[in-house]
Amino acid sequence: MHQRCEQNEEGFALYLAIGFIVLISVLAGSVGTRLNIASLSEARQTDRRLALDDAEASLSQAWGDLSVQFALDDTWPAAASSASDSDVVSDRDKCLAAHETNMTGFYASARASNGDRARRYFLKRDGSTYRLYGCGFDAKGTRAAFGLYDVSGNVLSLNRLRRY
Repeated sequence: MHQRCEQNEEGFALYLAIGFIVLISVLAGSVGTRLNIASLSEARQTDRRLALDDAEASLSQAWGDLSVQFALDDTWPAAASSASDSDVVSDRDKCLAAHETNMTGFYASARASNGDRARRYFLKRDGSTYRLYGCGFDAKGTRAAFGLYDVSGNVLSLNRLRRY
């Protein structure tokens, strides 16, 4: 009887060890999966952040150009020559369609490209306001930064900023 009890205890210890190994394997696999998912999510956010950085840089360039040109001619960009490259219509549609009902009359800057990323800005005067869009384009889509500036005499003042 004593020998039978030892065999049962050895069998129980063996099952317990196997169960422990399986549990550790499942937990390690779960942790590995979560780390992979977290890494992929962080990489996606970094990619989207680069497009937003491009959009914000374009908005900043639009503000700089507007400031200089407005000081020289307060009707600018009415008579300015807009960019006319092959991507201008597609870029305007990607950047403005979700935010503007009338996309005509926007001045388009030259397109700046860096690998699979690109950026440009669009600017339009509506009465006493300027609508500025900085756009960042990449393989995953388009990001936009928007600025609305009011004209009062010879002064431009910021009314609203947004990121899309």
